[in-house]
Amino acid sequence: MFSFYRPLVFAVVSIFPQMSLMGAISDPKITIVEGDGAFNNIKRRYGRNIKVEVRDGAGVLVPNVTVTFLAPAVGPSITFGPTGNKFETQTDANGVAATTQVIPNTYEGRFRIRVSVAGDEGVHSAFLAQSNTNAGGIEAPKTGGSGGKKALWISLIGGGAAAGVILAVSGGSSSNTVTSVPTNLNIGGVSVGGPR
Repeated sequence: MFSFYRPLVFAVVSIFPQMSLMGAISDPKITIVEGDGAFNNIKRRYGRNIKVEVRDGAGVLVPNVTVTFLAPAVGPSITFGPTGNKFETQTDANGVAATTQVIPNTYEGRFRIRVSVAGDEGVHSAFLAQSNTNAGGIEAPKTGGSGGKKALWISLIGGGAAAGVILAVSGGSSSNTVTSVPTNLNIGGVSVGGPR
């Protein structure tokens, strides 16, 4: 009876060589593609999602593999929407897995996130670090606009105008007298001005 199933087993193993008969990957490798070193914005409750690639021992990207993301349960951390500090998903057809709805908690500081995949010899893990901050962190992506470029151009033009005013007031001379012209630079809610 076993001889009847032998060609079927051989066909499955030859079609999916990266998988053992138990469904685990042979010597999996996890590569962090996005999210490592990110700063999450506590005030806006916006965090950077994580994206990883999973390859087998031969370096081939592996689809349909369960990937587990685990953030700390206490201290600075994130949650993955309704699933809390643990998130499981499958790699797509390109061997890529990504988190969704990353939300920082209210604790500032750096923390590590564990990314795990089951291998034929046990669980294989990779780690990445993120930080939660009240100082701003990343901004939520904006659609259809170039607000950042506009603010940069306004800042550059404003700086050039201030330099022109200083030269005009001083008459362009090379005297040792410095004339103070009050200037303010305002970028995205942060205002920087001269001494008062």
